[in-house]
Amino acid sequence: IYAYPKIVVGDRNCLMDDAYPDWFALGNNREMYLFSNIEECCKEMEYPCTAEPTISPSANPTNLPTVSPSSDPTKSPTADPTKSPTDSPSSNPTAPVTGASGKIIYAYPKIVVGDRNCLMD
Repeated sequence: IYAYPKIVVGDRNCLMDDAYPDWFALGNNREMYLFSNIEECCKEMEYPCTAEPTISPSANPTNLPTVSPSSDPTKSPTADPTKSPTDSPSSNPTAPVTGASGKIIYAYPKIVVGDRNCLMD
């Protein structure tokens, strides 16, 4: 049983079981993807992992919602909206694609016999 990174795009967590993809254990992949514990996996993968959730809530619940709307609602959002999106993607991107951490994302073939998919990391 090893700790390993979840390979779902956008899900930056580590798992601890024996259900990791077979290719994680091949060649040098073992050093990059299999770890002795979740903390080590999170540190090496630079994932913002947290401790196990508690059984009960850690804070008192907030007040119940009001029965009716507030007496003086605003007519429009108070924060400035972001710039409008373009109609189509840029034909000449100016920078490589990056993930939430700012790390460049690469696409590569999944190295499993008979599996003709690609992964992104």
